[in-house]
Amino acid sequence: MYKLNRRITVRRYGAVKNDSGGLVSVQTASWNKWAQANERAGGFSSTLQQQVWEYDQRFIVRFEVERPTKSNDLIEYEGRLFRVNSVGIDNEGFKAFEIIRCTRIDTNINSVAPVDN
Repeated sequence: MYKLNRRITVRRYGAVKNDSGGLVSVQTASWNKWAQANERAGGFSSTLQQQVWEYDQRFIVRFEVERPTKSNDLIEYEGRLFRVNSVGIDNEGFKAFEIIRCTRIDTNINSVAPVDN
């Protein structure tokens, strides 16, 4: 059986029109769930002739009919944000647990820093 001993926060976002008529992303809901957080797993791959190490984090949570995890949700775990890649169900007959695969979002990247050529 699964060991749900970690706390995650699921954040759901939606699009809302701003004063200029454009769409902006706003958080519409968030809730906490108990989860089993497996260590990141991954491996080496080659993308466009460049070597890449791809890692994903796996969370296992109880399935809730009222609040199923969606692929456009974000998960916060231990102060880090994760983007949901896929959500699976452990058993189609009796849906008890969701298996969520995520990728960590790096918020420490400075996009305004100058680039040396």
